[in-house]
Amino acid sequence: MIRLRPYKKSDAEYIMKCFTDKKAFTQWCSDKFTYPLTKEQLEYYYHKYEKDENAWIISALNEEGIPVGHFLMRLADYKKESIHLGFIIVDSKIRGKGYGKEMVSLAVKYAFDILKVKRVTLGVFDNNPAAHNCYKSLGFIEEKYNENTFIYGNEKWGIYNMAIEKLILIIFEKKLDSIYKALELQYLNGDNEGKGFRVLAYRNDGYTDMFDDLSLNFNPNEKCDVVEKGLNKHVKRNVEDTVFEVTDGCVEVSFDLEDLEKRKIHVYIKEQNRKKSITMNLLAPIGHYREAPSSLPVFFLYDFDFI
Repeated sequence: MIRLRPYKKSDAEYIMKCFTDKKAFTQWCSDKFTYPLTKEQLEYYYHKYEKDENAWIISALNEEGIPVGHFLMRLADYKKESIHLGFIIVDSKIRGKGYGKEMVSLAVKYAFDILKVKRVTLGVFDNNPAAHNCYKSLGFIEEKYNENTFIYGNEKWGIYNMAIEKLILIIFEKKLDSIYKALELQYLNGDNEGKGFRVLAYRNDGYTDMFDDLSLNFNPNEKCDVVEKGLNKHVKRNVEDTVFEVTDGCVEVSFDLEDLEKRKIHVYIKEQNRKKSITMNLLAPIGHYREAPSSLPVFFLYDFDFI
């Protein structure tokens, strides 16, 4: 489990341990820092963005409260309802275990549900397929590819500009299903993918089924980096009666599809809890008014009705 909280100066020593070589370091910072990373550089970075009202530096903590990841939320635009993620990194010792995906997923949910933006963007180099596939598996789509935009020694790197507009993860806890333990609804809107919904169905056996709505440009050879054991089946399905809205801070989601066993799945979620201003010990604000809380939990309280 990952928790998010505002970055503290004491996190610097953990961030410096995240990099094993200069190339991985450069993939992270695009020469915005010099290798090897030092506390002095991070101190300057911290003070720079601390003064920026449209940016927040975030640390990700593991189950023991130890920093294992980091990212920057910046360029918050409340008129365009968008924000950008950058400097995304997870400790090299725990990569490949789903921590990075969980961290970015929490960042996206925080952006959508707390900051109330409708669009999250990021960039990733084309020679970083692990990160690229991780973002795609979360529902980020490629909006633009800039070839040979960065020079590293004798190499020329391209960069994918990616964005996500809607994402929700539904985990079954009380009413367990015989096949699936969670469903993830994604909204895609890109030149390659088309416009429509995708459902990731996380199986009890550790594999994942992926259902693409008929409106999407189906690619059976698409490389999908999903958690646990990997992809089981990627198929086209008619995802019907889809509702994905946020009204007065409350989420309403509905969709129907037929699974691989030809079962009719109907999901309906309507959040009944009106969000109110809550105290620091429950949800810690970040940015100008933070008071260095120990963690930044994000709460989602839904009234589930599965048929």
